[in-house]
Amino acid sequence: MSSMRKRFSTMFLAITLVVLSAVIALPQSVSAVNKQTKAEIFCNEKLYLENRQLCDRIAEGIEQMQDYIYVGDIKFDLKKLPYIIKTVIRMHPELFYINTKQVALGSDEQGNIAVVCPFYLDEKSEIQAQQEKFDQRVNEILSLVDDNMTEFEKALVVHDEIALNCEYLNDEDNMKYITAYGALVNEKANCQGYSAAFSHLMSLLGIETEVVESSSLFHVWNKVKIDGSWYNADVTWDDPLYDKQGHVSHKYFLLSNAAIAGIDSGTNKDYGFGYESKKCTSTKYDKSEFHKIDTRFCFVDDDCYVIDNNYGSTCQKCLIKFDPITGKYDIEKKFDVKWMSGATDTSYWKNTFLSLEVHDDLLYLNTVNKVYTYDVINKKLDEFVPDVNISAQNKAFYGLIIKGCDVFVATADKPNEQQVLTNIGKCVKRDIEVGVFRHIWTENSIKLSVLYGDVDLDKTIKIIDATEIQKYSADSVSLKDVQIVCGDVNGDGLVNIVDSTLIQKYLADM
Repeated sequence: MSSMRKRFSTMFLAITLVVLSAVIALPQSVSAVNKQTKAEIFCNEKLYLENRQLCDRIAEGIEQMQDYIYVGDIKFDLKKLPYIIKTVIRMHPELFYINTKQVALGSDEQGNIAVVCPFYLDEKSEIQAQQEKFDQRVNEILSLVDDNMTEFEKALVVHDEIALNCEYLNDEDNMKYITAYGALVNEKANCQGYSAAFSHLMSLLGIETEVVESSSLFHVWNKVKIDGSWYNADVTWDDPLYDKQGHVSHKYFLLSNAAIAGIDSGTNKDYGFGYESKKCTSTKYDKSEFHKIDTRFCFVDDDCYVIDNNYGSTCQKCLIKFDPITGKYDIEKKFDVKWMSGATDTSYWKNTFLSLEVHDDLLYLNTVNKVYTYDVINKKLDEFVPDVNISAQNKAFYGLIIKGCDVFVATADKPNEQQVLTNIGKCVKRDIEVGVFRHIWTENSIKLSVLYGDVDLDKTIKIIDATEIQKYSADSVSLKDVQIVCGDVNGDGLVNIVDSTLIQKYLADM
């Protein structure tokens, strides 16, 4: 059995059906839930369409955390209920708090099934706290996506964020690891968790997905609709084993059915498409160069930056500005580095292990024992000065990630060993001045697009922006949080007449 095959989890979850002896009173009506408008998540569409009313009723009941969901007015095949429950949860990954392996049924006086009684994984008060954590993490990831991004770029950003932060864990005994909550909050999940997280985030971005599975591989993944065509996107298989911090594969991102089934004859020959309704026939991305990249795709000012670590590549060890659609690139910086594989200077790994992150539109990357920042506007490379002397451990850096505003390096003796993450300091605080546009992170880890001096948020700087600050200083108007950030053009934490004067000086020089 290959190492990849060991990653996959058993998909057909048994649901224990226990008939309650108590007679359940029938409610007068079933209230509907106000649902947020979002793109559809498909799963086992044939079964869903045959049981639409039951599926929707169960989803609404679980969302309201009802103990008894009335189904006495709906006819359905009891033997299909386990598959119906599974379909409901895959179409609604935000319902991560339900026990999909067990459900109870209540009967009416005639002995007919009247209610479905869900089993919740935790107390309802705990679930509410978990929902808050879940929503916060979801908002953090959604804030990485700009409105002007294409559907391709949005899917790419979400794919990378999940794979880079989640560690594969095949532990079905703990059902939280098979959920979107496990992938996004606990950052440990199996393939069900990865696919649920991807579907949920794509749905909130207005992009349709489908959850499909292969019974022969015991595996679940996604299909995603990009610019009108469907493609396979397997985030689980793009997350390296062991977990390699700062590195993410794109080998299984946006492939046709034919391509994903034939990409690896050792494991994929058994690739099946259980419950598939969306055929992935477009071959647009099957041979794209982006499949070879193993670092995060970082976007700054509508340009994309990656690092090529592949041995023999014409741009190995290079930071490149990269167009993932066309494969065209420009070399920004080349690094003359080697990761030693032995005690002598003559033995080293062929591939390299540079990784890439972005924070406040400043790129961060690691070499063997150093971290650098790169300003893409000024083409300036600076060494990042860590708060701790991590190089004294005599371990190489095999990756770099940023969590919030903290920089972490992954160290190990060898690249195929378990890595240790070490916090080496806060991200660089960049200079603030009128007219500078940046993406910044707030204290609660939400990314904002900021044009300093643009207080009225119309994407231009005019005298009215200075006037708004004057009014704010006089307590005659209130400003939103993002307006206060934009108005603090001298970075002193205050918005006052000094900032207004700086905006006026800026306008006078234009």
